[in-house]
Amino acid sequence: MHVETAAERRQAMAVSLLFGVLGIAAIAWLSLRVTPDMENVALVFPPSFSADQALEAVARADGRIARFGATGNVVIANFMGLEADRIIEKTGALAAMNPLAPGACLSLGTE
Repeated sequence: MHVETAAERRQAMAVSLLFGVLGIAAIAWLSLRVTPDMENVALVFPPSFSADQALEAVARADGRIARFGATGNVVIANFMGLEADRIIEKTGALAAMNPLAPGACLSLGTE
């Protein structure tokens, strides 16, 4: 009969935790990533950005704003097929993501 030691239990817990974290990260990455067929892209600008600054950044990149998020630094915009890396580069946004993933941010500011 094999008796599990404390070290074996810790190792098993560490491996389980690692797989759990990797699984959550993979799901988040797949749901947040921008694909070429997306019409709109959610842009997250620095917290210090106002809605006017975000509007100017999107306009400089030849984008059209569809709507704002709960704060002025979250914008949903259309860039006519421009790739996410280019969108981030042209606008100065911190991130570009699937606009459906952070859905709560979109509806909080509309009430």
